[in-house]
Amino acid sequence: MKSLVLIFVLIALVSSTFCNLATAATEQWRHELATDVTNIDFYVDQIVADGKGGCAVSVQAQTTDTWNDVSYYVAYYDKKGTKVWEKTYDRKNGEISYSNKKVTVIGLAEAELENQKVIVIDKKGGETVVEKPTAHIDGDVNSDIGPLGDKKGFFVVEEDIASGKISIVRYSYK
Repeated sequence: MKSLVLIFVLIALVSSTFCNLATAATEQWRHELATDVTNIDFYVDQIVADGKGGCAVSVQAQTTDTWNDVSYYVAYYDKKGTKVWEKTYDRKNGEISYSNKKVTVIGLAEAELENQKVIVIDKKGGETVVEKPTAHIDGDVNSDIGPLGDKKGFFVVEEDIASGKISIVRYSYK
């Protein structure tokens, strides 16, 4: 009898563990960012969580024949998935250096060797440009350290192979 009770307890424990794993990640919101078209390839370059449930995301567009930059798109989404602002810069390349719920800082250049501009975009989409033509300003020094999540969830890039649609998706840990 004790072994039968032990088996039921073990089954219940294993079942509850798998049930908890199945509900460990829940989609909170998603937004389509771009769709690949003939001769232009889009890719999500960065997602930087703001630590409060929102994020800044950047999408680079390049020609598929010469890999020249077509555009650099950056947007900020709040914790509810509402797009707060978006900016597109033609024929530019950029990197997100920093983001929180009040500002996003990007380094922006037309070519890798060109003097960069550092642009601070506030929560309403207003821009402040830091530029000095007589000096090389590097605005993407910290561009590789942006987290993909925070204490409540994380972000992923989802690309639909058939349609070429690229989306950002926010998941919670619950």
